[in-house]
Formats: sequence, structure tokens, C-alpha cells
Amino acid sequence: MAKEVELTTNFDDILHDAEIKIVVELMGGLHPAKEYISDALNAGKNVVTANKDLMATFGSEFIALAAKNKCDLMYDASVVGGIPILRLLC
Repeated sequence: MAKEVELTTNFDDILHDAEIKIVVELMGGLHPAKEYISDALNAGKNVVTANKDLMATFGSEFIALAAKNKCDLMYDASVVGGIPILRLLC
């Protein structure tokens, strides 16, 4: 475990740091999340996201970028908004 934590607001610091292997996108929405994920995959970084809208819109593009750059794209999400409807049906 790191003895100290470095914080940055500059995404280029993450892209150009060889020690960073995984980027986790938690922004939501399409932009600038799409650009950050694309840049991370093109830099050979593994990416994790739960952004359903982004994956529905650009998922095929991201999967191809991950394969091209030999890195992983991990995604999964729950649809919690459907729980009240399911309770009514049960």
C-alpha cells in the first residue's frame, strides 16, 4: 500500500503515469466521460465503468479500442430504478 496518496485534477497526469494501470470512470453522462475512457484505452490503461448510457451509446467502440490496445474494459451496472415496479408486481 502506498505511504502517501497523490491527487490530481489533470487527466494527463493519469494518462502519462506508467504506474497507473486502471482508470475507473465515475462521472456519468456521455461527455467528457467518452473522451476520458477513449484516451485511457488508447494509452493502454484498463478501464472500469458502470455508465449505462455511455456503454449503450459507445460500447462497441470501447470494446474495439480495448482489444486494439490489449487492455480490459470492465462494465456492469444495476438498474435500481426498476425495484419499485418489481415490488408492485410481486
